[in-house]
Amino acid sequence: MTEIKICGLTRQVDVEAATRLGVEFIGLVFAPSPRQVSLTTARQLLSALGAAPRAIGVFVDPVLADLERARDIGLAGVQVHGRVPQGFADLTGVRKWRGLRMRANELVGDDLVEESGWDVVLLDAFAEGRAGGTGVTFDWERSRPVVDTLRIRYQVGVAGGLSSANVVRAAEVLSPDILDVSSGVESAPGLKDHKRMEEFVNAVRRTVTE
Repeated sequence: MTEIKICGLTRQVDVEAATRLGVEFIGLVFAPSPRQVSLTTARQLLSALGAAPRAIGVFVDPVLADLERARDIGLAGVQVHGRVPQGFADLTGVRKWRGLRMRANELVGDDLVEESGWDVVLLDAFAEGRAGGTGVTFDWERSRPVVDTLRIRYQVGVAGGLSSANVVRAAEVLSPDILDVSSGVESAPGLKDHKRMEEFVNAVRRTVTE
């Protein structure tokens, strides 16, 4: 079954809405962003979670201590964009997501390291000077060979410009393990629109059950 991640949550009401909708993951952004949260805020948001969804922390060019502190407040996973910190391969207790960008049908900055033990590779659209969170789609059709190759070793997630209007097409073309949405379910950066969240989840669920 295709799983859903709603990323960039900043408010408890949005965490509670994601929980009610039964999504598998939420994303908490620790990198500079309109959606950035502090460890203190993240801890408060995590207190609103039950057994599900699982919380994934999103980082850009982190140091290992950042990841360890975030893990220790109860994250289920860490999603790393940009540079991978020294010692990352020894980080335990969390699932490891690697954020990579697609330009046309090629990975940009593909520095996957086998010994880092990646569990998920999350593909987003390339934008100059941006590590992720672009809010635009990449070329799904041309990227199918890349996704098929990655799928041999990793779970594959798709992000970038998804919404209820196009997520069905993304699922049909790429058959990803995870669909990751942020701006496509927002009324403003970091403020989730619960109706859009519900429409997105319903679109995905209909697709995977048809």
